[in-house]
Amino acid sequence: MFPQRFLVIGKDSSGKSCIIDKERFEWTSAFTGERSGGILPYSGWRNTNGSTKDLLKIDVLNNALGLVNTYAQEINGQTNHQNNLLHCKGGICELILGDGTKRIYQKVQQLPSLILGEELTPLMAGQMIEPESFLLSQEILPSGNQLSFSYDAAGHLTSIEMKNKSATKIFSWIHLSYEFQEGDCQVHIETSDARELTYHFVLTNGIYQLIQVEGSHCLPIAYEYSDVLIKKTLPEGRFIEIDYQDGKVKSLKGPNSQTGKTEIVHSFSYGTSYTDVFNAMGVKTRYIYDKRSQLIAIERYDNQNGLYRIEQNFWGKTKSDAGLLLTKTIGDGSGRIHSYRSFQYDKSGNVIEERLYGNLTGKQEVSLQVSSDGKLLNPDEEECNVKTFGYSTDGLNLLTKMGDCKGNQTLYTYKLGTNLLIKKLIFDKGNIKKRTFQSYNENGVCIKIIEDDGSQEEESKIYGWSVTERHIKEIKPKETLPGVGLPEIIEEKALDLKKKQEVLINKLVNVYDDQSNLLSCTTYDANGQYAFTEKRTYNAIGQVLLQIDAVGREFGFGYDGIGNRISVSIPQDGKHITTTFDFHNQPTQITEITAEGQFTISNTYDSLGKKICSTDRYGNSTIYEYDAFHRLVKVIHPEVLDENNQIIRPSFSYTYDLFGNVLTTEDPKGDVIAKSYNLRGSPTRINYPDGSFELFKYDTEGSLHRSLTREQIITVYEYDYLGRSIYEELSIAGEAGVSSFFMSRSRQYNGFRCTYEKEDDHVKRYTFDPAGRLASLVKHASGQNEKDPESRLTEIFYNPLGRLHQKKIWFNSGSQDYALECFEYDLPGNVIEKRIEDSQGTVLIKKYFSYDSQGHCTEEYSLENGAKTSLVRTFYNSEGEPVAYLDGSEQETKIIIDNSYQNILGESVLKKTLVNPIGVQTEIEFDALSRVYSIIKKDPFGVLLSSQKTLYDSLGNKACEVHDQIVEGKILGSQKMRWNYGSMGRLEEELEAADSPLEKRTHYSYNSIGKMTSKSISGTATPINYTYNKDGKLHKIEAQDSKKELQISNIYSYDRKGNILSAYSLHGKSVQRTYNAFDQVTKETIKDGEGTYTLQYTYDKKGRLKEVIFPDSSKISYTYDAVFGREVKRISAQGEVLYTHTYDRYDSQGRLQNENCIGYAGSKEHTYDLNGRKISSKSDFFSEQYTRDSLGRLLEVKGLS
Repeated sequence: MFPQRFLVIGKDSSGKSCIIDKERFEWTSAFTGERSGGILPYSGWRNTNGSTKDLLKIDVLNNALGLVNTYAQEINGQTNHQNNLLHCKGGICELILGDGTKRIYQKVQQLPSLILGEELTPLMAGQMIEPESFLLSQEILPSGNQLSFSYDAAGHLTSIEMKNKSATKIFSWIHLSYEFQEGDCQVHIETSDARELTYHFVLTNGIYQLIQVEGSHCLPIAYEYSDVLIKKTLPEGRFIEIDYQDGKVKSLKGPNSQTGKTEIVHSFSYGTSYTDVFNAMGVKTRYIYDKRSQLIAIERYDNQNGLYRIEQNFWGKTKSDAGLLLTKTIGDGSGRIHSYRSFQYDKSGNVIEERLYGNLTGKQEVSLQVSSDGKLLNPDEEECNVKTFGYSTDGLNLLTKMGDCKGNQTLYTYKLGTNLLIKKLIFDKGNIKKRTFQSYNENGVCIKIIEDDGSQEEESKIYGWSVTERHIKEIKPKETLPGVGLPEIIEEKALDLKKKQEVLINKLVNVYDDQSNLLSCTTYDANGQYAFTEKRTYNAIGQVLLQIDAVGREFGFGYDGIGNRISVSIPQDGKHITTTFDFHNQPTQITEITAEGQFTISNTYDSLGKKICSTDRYGNSTIYEYDAFHRLVKVIHPEVLDENNQIIRPSFSYTYDLFGNVLTTEDPKGDVIAKSYNLRGSPTRINYPDGSFELFKYDTEGSLHRSLTREQIITVYEYDYLGRSIYEELSIAGEAGVSSFFMSRSRQYNGFRCTYEKEDDHVKRYTFDPAGRLASLVKHASGQNEKDPESRLTEIFYNPLGRLHQKKIWFNSGSQDYALECFEYDLPGNVIEKRIEDSQGTVLIKKYFSYDSQGHCTEEYSLENGAKTSLVRTFYNSEGEPVAYLDGSEQETKIIIDNSYQNILGESVLKKTLVNPIGVQTEIEFDALSRVYSIIKKDPFGVLLSSQKTLYDSLGNKACEVHDQIVEGKILGSQKMRWNYGSMGRLEEELEAADSPLEKRTHYSYNSIGKMTSKSISGTATPINYTYNKDGKLHKIEAQDSKKELQISNIYSYDRKGNILSAYSLHGKSVQRTYNAFDQVTKETIKDGEGTYTLQYTYDKKGRLKEVIFPDSSKISYTYDAVFGREVKRISAQGEVLYTHTYDRYDSQGRLQNENCIGYAGSKEHTYDLNGRKISSKSDFFSEQYTRDSLGRLLEVKGLS
């Protein structure tokens, strides 16, 4: 425990000495512990007074075999032990680490040597002459905060306190006390967050051995020994056993996952320079070491003991780079190298350049030639990606700069003398594009974070300095124990650039328990008003026992003795879920108990913990198979019937490349999709069973640069400094490259999000509110702007909780020409009211919604003059499935769910029965893959009305449909439809009345990119043929026939967005069109054999049709309010109104109630039933009444003059 607290220093056993300036110096050795548990050796010259001449360092090359810079899983100067510097002066030693941490040791007479790692101090002292002992008294962290260590008279650690830089505030503490008795010892630990822990030791052969750890807030652990540790025991039958041979670990054992009996988990064998590790399946991995005990290779073997993959490390061998990883390669079993990564360091061991060689862009062949000492022999011939880094030279080794080969760069600035980041700047080609500023209190706790897209280094430069958004997070930390520094109040703010003031987005207030677990989080809205509180309680080891959400819904959790969650209780939903775990802590059974009953999902696993079988709630099992490297190679689905009524188990198989990417996927029909990848695991080519393919090329940074689709569309991509797509150019592929330009897309961004999009001639502009939420969307044609009469504008507003509140959709250019869509919410965020108002606040459409505790909509209703009218009600079971509907007329549709229906294969499957309001039953049976198998309808008396079955091929395509012929409830025969599919799942043959004398076949043929080229129907002499243009759009439909009237020849042309520009048919008939930027027809010229005429169309800003202009310049004019059509006029070429039709009144559900007809037809009124179906129409001259049954089907129309 805390091994860094010991330091032993003394004369080196070599006895070397020297005299400098008449002062005698002796070669000195020192040993001190590290947090990781290791002991590090230091050496250097020290005079006879105890002061060092130069700082003592770690001599990796000669004295620290096996010490490398990768132990911490990250490579930099902070973790490089060669940066550790030890200075001694009299009775004080000061050790400075690579991250700037300073440890201060004070000399003591002797070190304890009994427990908690103290036993190692005699070993350290035995390595030197006249050893001196030191204990750690203070550790100053890079943040400026400090740890203070106190000891009792015997030198045992008694307390650790974390304090701020000025030592005026204690953040946390640990107190230790000791009970030494004859033959045993107990160490008691108390912490500032009210935790207690006890270590139990027994004295064996003069050594205190830890036998048990128990505490108020941890799982108990027991240890067993036979001179050495042989077993570690956890609760619930979990354990690890260790077997030794010749002083080395021979095997690790654990409980069998099912029985709990002891079995081997890993076994080990040792060679002179390697260790072989075998997993529970006997698969070998070999670890190879050099003479310095540095790991130089990992060899992975397959099930047949064949070498599959080798990872090699090449380490520095000189004084300046000893222990530094210089190169890492990955190769296959044949020795071919696929990946080469090299590191270049500064003098402190920080990586200043990282190079990656290999197939980066999508080039399939790599030929990385590496020498025996790790040098790449052909660097100029291979693709390479370079990343550059810069670090501080103040001894803290802080990352200050990061760049890529595109010229993008990120700079980091820290509070002077600390590791506290205060500024982060992201550059694009030398210009600042995004900034982050952080502030801290005197305790080193971050209390403010500012993020914006300004262009200057100074935080204060906002207005006029390109800032479009500034987001602010202010944090008030907890000031008292326990949990000093935890965020008590978090305020999210933003800068309103127009008002030049900060605005609140939301505020969170947190409350913690004595163990610093979050007890409650209270949310306040943008107005500072209380919104809701979420609460939690915990068990002793910090796991959530009870969670109460914003609306008071409770979720209870239970755990077993090892900490697995074994139960979830949701009382308001009547649901209880239990989970059973095996001895490997993997869920084997999940049982859900509800008011409707219970169901269980079960899993089984192999000895490596891979799931090999999963059984669903119906008892149907899916089987999984794996290769030697734990990769899924086969999935076998449950039994189902195929299109021929035969039992099959569809299976899919997979193969992988060296890096774990899926190379091939084989479907149940044996068709294979094959993929290849670049070094980063991105696909470079996909080959499909029909011979078609896709290609992808990347830049060396890993961004997709060019793609070719199966439709032969080439897309070229460009990106900004954050990797966001700014330009895409689409072209048609030809035999020798690009054939013709097709379309382009471009985007512009601020520092946070897209502000502009252009696709061909269509432009979208986005603005955002201070919180970064979409505030407006303008659409217009290229060359226009947002003020153009034809542009389309939507403005968006939010409520104080940040939820969408209003959408203002403009339909014309007047100041009042907009519709206001409004949304109201309940506390969980469900929409409880939707309405549309005009600019005067008049409600045009309105609907209300109610929800249950699970968030399911239970009712839609309307309110008229305070009276509630239910439109539809939905009832759910405890699993959230709808079981009944009531329409506005209280007509009920029931859904009866049977989760244990036995099908003809003896499997349990789902069956649903729908009973409509007149009692007609529709029975829907599903198969084991949850696909509809049969649909049967019966009348209220159970008499069969219809019956059909659906069968699928092994890929899940609908391949056969059998419709029974039923007379008076009896099946007299059946008729089949069959569909046959090709390798790409494309329909190739359709058989109507299959297997009967009336069988009719239709064949479909396709080209290489999946476009249908012909359709042949049995009984017809010639097929219908389809041809396509270069960009894959339908160009021509043609069919020859001896009968002239049956001949077809249609030719089409398109604009770049796929809209039809012209269509020509036989006999000179044609249609030609032009479009606006929103793909709406603005002009249409029709040639129909009788002549040629042109129609023109105009639209309002909402996209609704405004005018139809005829060839004689007369027109039809349409007028709208915010939602509804209000008037239609027929206007002559001279501008005279010929007649008018008005729509005068709608109800709140949008149904027309009153209209005024053309000419003297007068007014007409309409009424509706509670389900919105028309029941009467009445005019000045006649009326109609409509009678319907309970299903809404029209039974009678009665007209009265």
